[in-house]
Amino acid sequence: MENAPHPSGEPAPASAAHRVITIGRQYGSGGREIGRRVAAALGCAFYDSELLTLAAQRAGLHPDVAAKAEERPTNGLLYTAPLGIGAARGAAAVPVQQPLTERLFFAQSAVIRQLAETEDCVIIGRCADYVLRGHENLLSVFVYADPETRLDRCERYYGIDRATAHARIRQIDKRRAGYYTCFADQPWGSAESYDLLLDCGRFGVDGCADIIVRASGIARP
Repeated sequence: MENAPHPSGEPAPASAAHRVITIGRQYGSGGREIGRRVAAALGCAFYDSELLTLAAQRAGLHPDVAAKAEERPTNGLLYTAPLGIGAARGAAAVPVQQPLTERLFFAQSAVIRQLAETEDCVIIGRCADYVLRGHENLLSVFVYADPETRLDRCERYYGIDRATAHARIRQIDKRRAGYYTCFADQPWGSAESYDLLLDCGRFGVDGCADIIVRASGIARP
């Protein structure tokens, strides 16, 4: 993929050598648990919600405010200041601050690039695969599963009934897809956006983790 300029900043430098594995995932597919096992197997750092805390600090946001904006596409409800009313009548426009979602995305992107430059790590979600495009030792993964596997996992691990799980799956997947498409300018969950797509319903958590560990050791041609 060509490393075109993007609002998040320049792509990671091609000379970066640390091994970084990014994992996008459908809700309920087991992507987070797979990431934890991959990190444990490789003896490297694991970042998921920790990124939110680091990004909130960098952006000067309260963690609760950052949590509401995380992995959501930009919309008018997330602006930090109202638009200038009266501008259409010739009045001086009130400066519009950057939407919270964008502030958080830029802050997370900076944190992600810094981590990739300093250590081997596994990063969950947050457009990390796109932020690190051009990174020499990046393996981008997307984990999905069939509906039954996802519903069962939601019941077993999240303690929610199937009706609630079904609604939550649709809601969170839609939100993640919108966020990814908004900032990455490429399709969420599509083969062209990742190095490796894995069906957790077919291979299971351990199987997916093992495949990722093996794939991470294969040098790019």
